[in-house]
Amino acid sequence: LAANHYTLPEFQAALARSIAVTWMQNQVLASLPGTAEQIHARQILLYNQEQADQILAQIRSGQDFTTLAFQYDPAAGGDLGWFPRGYLLEPALEEAAFGLESGSYSSVITTRLGFHILLVIAREADRPLDGDALRVLQREQLQTWLQEQRTKAQIQIFLP
Repeated sequence: LAANHYTLPEFQAALARSIAVTWMQNQVLASLPGTAEQIHARQILLYNQEQADQILAQIRSGQDFTTLAFQYDPAAGGDLGWFPRGYLLEPALEEAAFGLESGSYSSVITTRLGFHILLVIAREADRPLDGDALRVLQREQLQTWLQEQRTKAQIQIFLP
């Protein structure tokens, strides 16, 4: 207690608050499913429209998407992995990915990051959420719940 500058009543109050917060988080997150519709996709990310259009033309003429993706991202080949709705930072990419069938590719998608071409590798309607995707969806659900509580709350501030 002394090392952290707590008195016993202060420590007990802080511990009670921490337990209450954890309990409420668990209540809010209890309705979040452990599975979701997910897409496994690959992208080619380019930084100018002209080059993106050229790559798209190559894909349409029969060039292998994966081979081209590894030319622009040698480490990962543009693999985005599996992701559910609400996971990607760019809504336009997510919308395009979930609008495609397995094995099909998108047209050029413009975002603040650049120009993307997506290939949907696979799609599963009820795939278990991995740790990162689950944390992102949990954070989003908690933020939504907090915002709802703020709009419902009647807060009064009493100044001394």
